[in-house]
Amino acid sequence: MTTARRLVACFAIAAFALSLGVVAQEKKDKKDTKKTPTTKEIMKKVPGKEGLCAKCNAAAKGEKWEDAKKIGAELKAYGEALGKNTPKKGDKESWEKHAKGFSEVMTEIADAADKKDKDGVAAGAKKFGGMCADCHKAHK
Repeated sequence: MTTARRLVACFAIAAFALSLGVVAQEKKDKKDTKKTPTTKEIMKKVPGKEGLCAKCNAAAKGEKWEDAKKIGAELKAYGEALGKNTPKKGDKESWEKHAKGFSEVMTEIADAADKKDKDGVAAGAKKFGGMCADCHKAHK
């Protein structure tokens, strides 16, 4: 093989290897970037008789603390995510206030579950139940 052919072959192999590295990095970047759940997704998961808040409360009442902690962690993540969204209607300041309150209550429930405090989980769930109307009135 001539020197020129060897050089071309080396460049081709190097280019191929480099392209594999770029594709692998792009796939890793996509996996590492978690999409923020939408307000609609959060509202499908958290409230209601079958929602995460009720499930966490039920787990705490039954003293199933591992379940309650796991659900509490999910609630906390949804609480943090809500404020990253923008509402369909209503002003920014009101949204920030309601989203902050939602996040605080989700954190309160999660912290109570971590401490195995069933009364704290129940209090947080009750507080959350009373928050919906004002936020929906302003932003839904």
